[in-house]
Amino acid sequence: MSVQVKSSRTYSHERGGRFKYYTWYNNFETPPEADFIFLIALYPSQDGDNDRTINSWWSQLVLVFSHDEMVEFLRSVKTVGGKRDKMFGFGFDSPAHIEQTRGDQHRMGLDFTSYLLGNRVGVLGEFLAHGPRVVAA
Repeated sequence: MSVQVKSSRTYSHERGGRFKYYTWYNNFETPPEADFIFLIALYPSQDGDNDRTINSWWSQLVLVFSHDEMVEFLRSVKTVGGKRDKMFGFGFDSPAHIEQTRGDQHRMGLDFTSYLLGNRVGVLGEFLAHGPRVVAA
């Protein structure tokens, strides 16, 4: 399995924001050899407020897209005016609910919770059980 990993800083929006945390990723071309793309972000966990050891202070958010899902998603990343947006992002208060907050031309707040790593274990396992897809040269 070939995996491309992209990471984002996590921004806290304490005043006036809809979500507690936001991510911003640069738009990119999906590498043809990547079977899956992992979008990762670290954010300060609520549980770590008093105990700042590395294991309790930071939590991770991992979204998993197949190659074809990422290609389709990135094609949809547009500004309100319909042009390709140079960035896209997600907002969340906790990993229980993830919404697209940038790159959605119609600003619909699309739900991406189903793309969380914990929800994609079956997809990854099925891929490993059936072998890699063939990439055209």
